[in-house]
Amino acid sequence: MDGGKQSPRFFVVPIGMLRNLHLEINRVNGPEIEKELLFRVGYLSGRATARSMELTPDSDIASVLYLQWAEMGLGMLSVAEQYPRGMVIENRRSSEAIAMGQTGKPSCDFTRGYLAGALSVYQKKEYNVIEKQCISQGYSHCVYVLTVRKDME
Repeated sequence: MDGGKQSPRFFVVPIGMLRNLHLEINRVNGPEIEKELLFRVGYLSGRATARSMELTPDSDIASVLYLQWAEMGLGMLSVAEQYPRGMVIENRRSSEAIAMGQTGKPSCDFTRGYLAGALSVYQKKEYNVIEKQCISQGYSHCVYVLTVRKDME
């Protein structure tokens, strides 16, 4: 019971927490498990958040993602391209990439999972998400390519 008060849907954490999650999971389990686990946690978080929102089939997904991301402080998302089997999303000021610093490789595993999870609820399809470029690689922004999973067609 929450004493009649509504619980918040989410909370904002310092970006250092994202870095610590990456580093500790990597230290204990190695880089492959780190990527997989953070993706999975992001996926489940994205699904949970999307389910809590009241969207209709007419909802503008690009606007929803932009507002949701900005509200949580995870960056500035925009849909760069949209096509029948997927989309390209850009993230300026990715908190996850900024937290990781210059690693020379894509670092937004939680973000990739979150996008896949949220869009699976919004669009009723499962997505593969590949990070094509990342701030952690020295780019000005992160780029995620989302495609509908072939087994979901």
